[in-house]
Amino acid sequence: MKRLLLVDDEPLIRLFIRNLEDWQIHNIEFAYEASNGRETLEILETHHDIDAIIADVDMPVMDGLALAETLYHRGSKIPILFLSAFDTFDFARRAFKAGAFDYILKSEMDEGRLKSVLNQLFSNTPGRSIGITETNRRQQERQELFRSLVTGTIPAFDDESILKKLGISLPSTLFVIRPIDIQLIKDRYKDDVGAFERIVLDLTRQALAKVTQGEVFSLSFERYLVLTTTTGKKNQFIEYFTRSAYQYLDMEFEIHQSDPLESWYSLREAYLKIEERMSSFSKLVVRARRYIREHYRDPSLNLQEIAQYVGVSKNHLSWEYGRETGESLSSYIAKIRIEAAKQLLATTDLKIYEIAEQTGFENVETFCRVFKRITGTNPRKFGQ
Repeated sequence: MKRLLLVDDEPLIRLFIRNLEDWQIHNIEFAYEASNGRETLEILETHHDIDAIIADVDMPVMDGLALAETLYHRGSKIPILFLSAFDTFDFARRAFKAGAFDYILKSEMDEGRLKSVLNQLFSNTPGRSIGITETNRRQQERQELFRSLVTGTIPAFDDESILKKLGISLPSTLFVIRPIDIQLIKDRYKDDVGAFERIVLDLTRQALAKVTQGEVFSLSFERYLVLTTTTGKKNQFIEYFTRSAYQYLDMEFEIHQSDPLESWYSLREAYLKIEERMSSFSKLVVRARRYIREHYRDPSLNLQEIAQYVGVSKNHLSWEYGRETGESLSSYIAKIRIEAAKQLLATTDLKIYEIAEQTGFENVETFCRVFKRITGTNPRKFGQ
């Protein structure tokens, strides 16, 4: 497995690269990430298993060229692949002088181009070309086995044999994750819903790794399943995932969990029970929620405006929404605004009044009152 360090000051770019391809089947792991050259140097001081660096050129604190020049003068042999928005002779000259292996224009980057350059990079050393390893093959086999268990297509088996193949002990708990707005995914990703699926799998694994261990599987771009032996940190896992999904995808997901599974024979039954509990919102409700997510920053957002967008009276929308979701539209608007505020509190240095303004609240007092009602604490304590 080739271990790469990915360096870019934009989290979305890092996530985009990680999910361009299922890199593990190509014997590649993005093992480390940094947001600038200085962080990269700190990582390199303590981790000596990095095979290559993919770095943006334009970054704060220390840019990519300064990083490469520093490593060059230190005698580093780690190859660097640059990502750049620049296509000039001066940039190319400086990049190669600093020891860059190659560079890719961001406007031309796709999985084929990046995979081709990485193939060239690793094939320079015998035995380092990209290929499917035995570890990756076993991982694919686990995925297929799990799908067979859930869909009921597996022949006779016993719990001990499944335990050996999956590597997950009993009792375990099943989580099922489902995106709510399927049409939005199709509109955004068109013929490449596989890219969306890879992003969700990556976000799920990252959220799970923060609280416990387990396995993440996908049945399709509409269904993601998590198996873990720990349920005590359920709320933390859901919180991490929900926050990441909002930050990177701006989408809502529904998450349900099973009772503890004592036997693998009960996995399919547990999955089917969760499916029965999954919401099936009408197009009216889905469109209303989508409109709210796109316009929650506007303090004047109101029921009449939303009803006009979806093409029904405000009374009908209010009744139908409450019947299907069990909450009012005003409650949903408040929840979306507070979710956005929590993200800003966690990732920026904005002042409380600035966050209130950016999330659709008319004043700080209302923001603080609603924030405490929904989260149980005030925004100042939450941000500490």
